[in-house]
Amino acid sequence: MPNIAKITVNVSDWNDEAVPVPMFQLLQWKAAIKLEILGMSHSRGSVAAHVREVLSAPSTYSNEDLLAYLSSVVADIQQQFAA
Repeated sequence: MPNIAKITVNVSDWNDEAVPVPMFQLLQWKAAIKLEILGMSHSRGSVAAHVREVLSAPSTYSNEDLLAYLSSVVADIQQQFAA
């Protein structure tokens, strides 16, 4: 598998526009949102709110739904590298 720190992937936002995001950042977002769901807070505010802003997601989109979306994106990317 290539070095994930150097991989940038295009993630579709809620307006169906491609947003370039480093793969490492996707993994960071996924882990941080998992921790937010468990009750951990971050000193710079909500990671989920930042991800919603970057991906143009509505503010009513729950953290669990956001985590499921990020998990599916990461799984799709992993399948592409496995092939």
